[in-house]
This record gives sequence, structure tokens and C-alpha cells, in this order.
Amino acid sequence: MKNVNKKNIFSLLICFIFAGTLIVGCFDPIFYHINQEVKLEDATIHGDVFSITRYAAGGTEWLYCSNGSIQRKRANEDGHGKWNKIDKPHGSVVKMAADSEYLYALAFTYEEDTSDAEMTIASKTLWCGKDSGSGDISWDKVNLHIEAVENSVANLFCTNAVDSADRKAFINVKGTGYELNGTTATPKADANGRSSCVSAGGTVKFYSGASCAVGSDVYYASGSTVYKEGSSWKSSSANSPIFDIAVCQDSIFLATDSGAMLIDKTSGDEIEFQNLRSTLSSLYESRVCLIVDPTKTHSNATFYASLHVDGTGSNSALFSHEGLWSYYPSRGKWNIE
Repeated sequence: MKNVNKKNIFSLLICFIFAGTLIVGCFDPIFYHINQEVKLEDATIHGDVFSITRYAAGGTEWLYCSNGSIQRKRANEDGHGKWNKIDKPHGSVVKMAADSEYLYALAFTYEEDTSDAEMTIASKTLWCGKDSGSGDISWDKVNLHIEAVENSVANLFCTNAVDSADRKAFINVKGTGYELNGTTATPKADANGRSSCVSAGGTVKFYSGASCAVGSDVYYASGSTVYKEGSSWKSSSANSPIFDIAVCQDSIFLATDSGAMLIDKTSGDEIEFQNLRSTLSSLYESRVCLIVDPTKTHSNATFYASLHVDGTGSNSALFSHEGLWSYYPSRGKWNIE
């Protein structure tokens, strides 16, 4: 009888130890991220996404996403699978921009290099067009020559302002900046060597790194640090080069060389934002991001961000995760678009 009691006590002790291990394990970062995983939606926007552009068409605000093709959705429309493919110009659309009247698309064509059987760039063309609301766009070439070589930099960018009246578009070609107006490209000295811009209080300002403005507040990045213009505030929480910035009422969203992250607007510290860091993780690059309504807090706002596999994916990154990701308040989790 004593042996039986000892066995029962030993069994209970093992159960308590195991239960305690599980409780402690739940607070381990690895277990936390496992618990944050979600079943992926069916991906609708695959591959490399380098721009999400605001544009008003037919009295409606739209978002335009480029991944070789062009897809759009109503800016205020939440929910998975709402994007629709529309007309694009000749070539593979690498990036888009918009002003108050026109959409712009930078498109590449490719040809096979017979010497090493690899694909090389055959042409780089900047196109412009107007969308009346139907998605049927007649694209025209912008009067600007861009060399069709790999290292010839052609960076298309715009203010991407919430107010369509504040939208301006520019391109930087080998260090020379141009302001775009339909098929016309006019040299713009302020844009020389720049890669982003914002409209702050109706004034366009240019930056060498990522930037974003909400009202008169401007945030910009240099390397892995975010600064607030005209203030001593800064944050180095990213610890990785920052490619894009989006701002909402209480926080700042960063697309970086090591995934995406959200930081507090006051402290600059990282915010745990649902399953963000377990999905758009440091295994990937995030090149572009957007918050639809910057007046909302992060838990009530709609977010978009791109995800890219760097190189061959040998670091366990999955090519099936490449493309556009989103956060909708109604869903409460990050998932692939």
C-alpha cells in the first residue's frame, strides 16, 4: 500500500512539473510566435511589390498595387480578395506613382542574353494614363529617356498624400530629378538624388530615404533610424535599414530589411502588434507599406505591407509568402492578401 501511495505521489509530482513547464513555455518568445501563427489566405497578389499608390478615379479613392501587373481596390474596402487586375502598359510594371490627375507606371521589358542564358533588361519606359473609374486606361509614354541597363537608377516616387489635391509625382534618373505632369517631365533641382517626398502643409519636401507626413508632422528615415523633422525625437528600434514609413494616430509603421515593425509615436519603442513579427518577420524584406487612414489608432486602422524573399530563400524564408500582406481590424490578424 505504501508503494502504491509513493507511485501516486511521484506521478502527481511529474504532472505538476510538466504543467509548470508548459506554463513557463507559453511565455517563451518561440512559443508566443507559434501561437500567433494563422492559416494563410489564398494569395491574390504574389511576387515583388514595390508600390501601393493612392489615386482618385471617378470620384472614388483607390489603391493601385504593382507586381508586374497592376491591381486596384477601393481604399475604404476591407477584406481579403477585393483586388482586381486592370489595364497596364507594355512591359512588367515595377513601380507606380500618382499626382492629382495621372497615374504613372515604370515598366521594364526583358530579353535573353545568349552569352549566359540569363534575362537582361531590354527597356525601361515611364508611362502615364488616367483612370476614369472603370480601370480601362490608355497609357502614353512620358517624354523621358531612361537607359536600359541594370545599374541605371530610375526611381519613381510621389507624395502619396491622403488628400488628392496634395499629390505630386517625380522621378529621379541617374541623379537628376524631374516633376511629372502627364507626358511631360520637367527638371526639378530639389528632387535631384532624392528617393521620396511628402506634402506637408501643402509644401513638397524631398528626402534621400523613406518619408511620410501626416498634416504638418514629417517622419523620415536615415539608415535604421527614424526622425521627426523639427524635433529631437528619434527611434533606432528598427536595427535594420528602413525602406518605407507609414504613420497613424499613435504609432509609426516601418518596412525594413528585416521585415516590418510598429513603433510607438511617443517612446519610439517597438509595439507588439498581433502576429506582425511572426508573419512579416526578420526572415524577409519588406519594401513598401501603407496605412489607409492615418487618423486612426493602429488597432483600428487598415495596413498593407509587402514581403520579399532575399536571394534564394536559404534562410528558411518561404517563396509562397512573397507578395502583399494586410491587417484588417475586422480580422484582427495579419495575413496574406
